[in-house]
Amino acid sequence: MKGDSARHLRKRLAVLGFAAGFIDAAGGGGLGLIPTPAFVATSSDPRKAVGTVESTEPIIFAATVETFDLIIGFESFLWNIFLPMIIGGITLTPIAAYSCSKTPRRVLGALVGLWIAILNIRTLKMMLLQK
Repeated sequence: MKGDSARHLRKRLAVLGFAAGFIDAAGGGGLGLIPTPAFVATSSDPRKAVGTVESTEPIIFAATVETFDLIIGFESFLWNIFLPMIIGGITLTPIAAYSCSKTPRRVLGALVGLWIAILNIRTLKMMLLQK
């Protein structure tokens, strides 16, 4: 019975991962906000959840950039935003990985949840105050 439950959970997480990748590519980023809290909520180790999401982002990013290049061309990219994001991601990813490896599981789970809540409250506030 436990094997069936674990298999069902893996299948649901795979569907979630596929949907998150699609939304990330279609919506312009923010993949971590979708699967990370879901992985943590399913009792996954927060380190593994963050690591899994962070590991897949470069692949999704490369596919998205290539697709947009083919459709709209590189000359349409906002390079003054694009390059700092790349440099920041390359620079900060090892620091984030190290921080996740040293932070206790419960604390990391709480921090992930808190960060997601703050970002969503900010988004709702911006939407409601927009004219």
